[in-house]
Amino acid sequence: MIFLGLDLSFLTTSPISARQNDFLTCLTSVYLQGASGIIFPIIKGEGVRQMFFPVMVPAYHRSPPVA
Repeated sequence: MIFLGLDLSFLTTSPISARQNDFLTCLTSVYLQGASGIIFPIIKGEGVRQMFFPVMVPAYHRSPPVA
């Protein structure tokens, strides 16, 4: 089973049919669409820099360091 270029065949103990593979791919895409509906608005509201690069945010926008 290959998803996004990753070989995920180690997740199954037995070979799966093409029909099962199509089902798993469809199910995975549904989960990703649902997750993106939750995650992307949070990232948009918070800001990419604040979420992934908090050190780059100017000091006057951060809380003081905990002693």
